[in-house]
Amino acid sequence: MGKATAINTSGLFALASNAAERDSNRQADLTKLTQKIDPEGTHILLFSMIHNDRELRTTWLCKIRESMEPAQVHLDVSFDVFDEHTFQIESTIAEA
Repeated sequence: MGKATAINTSGLFALASNAAERDSNRQADLTKLTQKIDPEGTHILLFSMIHNDRELRTTWLCKIRESMEPAQVHLDVSFDVFDEHTFQIESTIAEA
């Protein structure tokens, strides 16, 4: 078992706000995000890479209100905001 990077909903909104404030290539509509994302959800980092040596390009699997199917949210965020709001959880998927 390994670790996975996660974020709560308020942290996800902080990342989305950071992407919007910086007018990043990958950002989310904050109004739609607020309407659809489960306010009590935990969201899992699916993908990240350093982008243009100044930010992280991320893809999140997000818990949607009243649904068992996650939605993907793509955000380009600053390193410091990412580090401030994310945390590690135990993964239930065995490593290869």
